Amino acid sequence: MIRFVTPLKLLLLAVLAAAIVAGFVSIPAGASLPVHWNVAGEPDGFMPRDWALIMPAGVTLLVWAVFLVVDRFADAEQRERGAYVADVALTALTALMAAITVMTVLIGTGLASNMVQVIAVGFGLLLLVLGNAMPKSRPNMFAGIRMPSTLHSEANWAATHRLGGWLTIVGGIVLLVAAFVAPMQVLVWWVIGCVILPMLIASAYSLVLASRGT
Repeated sequence: MIRFVTPLKLLLLAVLAAAIVAGFVSIPAGASLPVHWNVAGEPDGFMPRDWALIMPAGVTLLVWAVFLVVDRFADAEQRERGAYVADVALTALTALMAAITVMTVLIGTGLASNMVQVIAVGFGLLLLVLGNAMPKSRPNMFAGIRMPSTLHSEANWAATHRLGGWLTIVGGIVLLVAAFVAPMQVLVWWVIGCVILPMLIASAYSLVLASRGT
């Protein structure tokens, strides 16, 4: 079962709420805030202050709703097998939304400007956390690398998620370094690569194992 009420999750939700309140207090009502950045790291989409501040909270609410539905209606055994990874993912995604909200407020008050770097750091930390959790999961339908080859073999699932976990951790480390040394114009591509490549390699590895009878 996913643990929805924990001190860390409550703290992250409190930070998110506090950042929204701070934004409404410190940013002028008529201001427009960036909400989208192009591949060069330049803002190319804007929203009125109210919508820009509320949007991360809306995303957080949607994510929590999805996890609540899964936890409520998923098969009990499947839910238990994927609970650890799902719990870690929910915490990490909530932290990412809180960080984006805080950064949006800082941009609106003129204290910061580089959201892409914050997103890169956030995803880097997210990859580290998920990479550590992946090897601890078991075959299930809603958390992990879900392929016929992994779902039909405990050994395949374990080996795939062990490799995927290590690759995801490496991707997180690389992304954290890139966030501070890579040119902002290409940082988005580092984010995409570090997120996608570990999953692609682990998935290919799973198919190779399956072809060998594992």
